[in-house]
Amino acid sequence: MRGKVICLMSIVPQNGAKYLATNLGYFIKKNKKTKKKKVLLIDFDFANPTLCHHFVDSSTYNIDNLSLMEDELDTEMFKRAVVKTKLGFDILKGTKVCNPEIFSREVIAKILNISKESYDYIFVVANPQVSNSATIVTLLNSNKVILVAKNDNTNDFKFKDVLASIGSFMKDDLDVKVVYNYVN
Repeated sequence: MRGKVICLMSIVPQNGAKYLATNLGYFIKKNKKTKKKKVLLIDFDFANPTLCHHFVDSSTYNIDNLSLMEDELDTEMFKRAVVKTKLGFDILKGTKVCNPEIFSREVIAKILNISKESYDYIFVVANPQVSNSATIVTLLNSNKVILVAKNDNTNDFKFKDVLASIGSFMKDDLDVKVVYNYVN
């Protein structure tokens, strides 16, 4: 199995990338044609690691359990860190440390490679600040990027900067989509 990695990023915080990732994972598991597909959500938004925090116990494993395992990280360790949700998909919860510097590019790449071998769809929520290894490695390994924007001045101002930043680290043929999360 070689799963598809879909990177979701909000143009600015609180635009809804985590909400969209959760809904896409849920949709795949509830759709008659795709319900047997294995779905994983990964929280690489180290600045705001709250993906699916309403659906999983806060005392469960998270990505911190893998951060220092560069040489030892394997499929079994990865599986122990993944949490199964009642919604049908699995999640690798975000950091409690909120320090992206403890995650090397090698560990992030191993996490994504193990994910691709174990899941059909991997939705990775990453921070649009491409100064951290998780965002860079995710962009280099993604099949698609979904940018979540709102129709306001802050998003308009940041949009070109985010596109330029991610353009530095993505493959030439990478499919980039923009979803507008309109809130009235």
